[in-house]
Amino acid sequence: REFNKDVVAWQYEEEHRQALKTAKKDTPFDELVKKVAVAIYDKDIKLKKLFHKFDTNGNGSLEPAEFKGAMESVGYNLAPEQLMQMFAAFDIDHNGRIAFWEFVRSLG
Repeated sequence: REFNKDVVAWQYEEEHRQALKTAKKDTPFDELVKKVAVAIYDKDIKLKKLFHKFDTNGNGSLEPAEFKGAMESVGYNLAPEQLMQMFAAFDIDHNGRIAFWEFVRSLG
């Protein structure tokens, strides 16, 4: 069964905006992921539009350099090892790229 990725992104944004701001803090890494998610939502930008903005080469996925630019654009200049750890957490299928569905799922 195929799902509509735009609907999933919209539902995620609406349902989790406040939850992300008040979520219990776990590890420092979990806290960083939540802060990044809140920073994105605080800019009040739709996820799909934001994803396409980060996807500078237009191939439909984020590569490590694009992901680094995305983090910097929301105010996070991560150390290389933090960036790689964050990228690996978002790259759910471990193919070296972050698809839109991975981007949405990782923020939840």
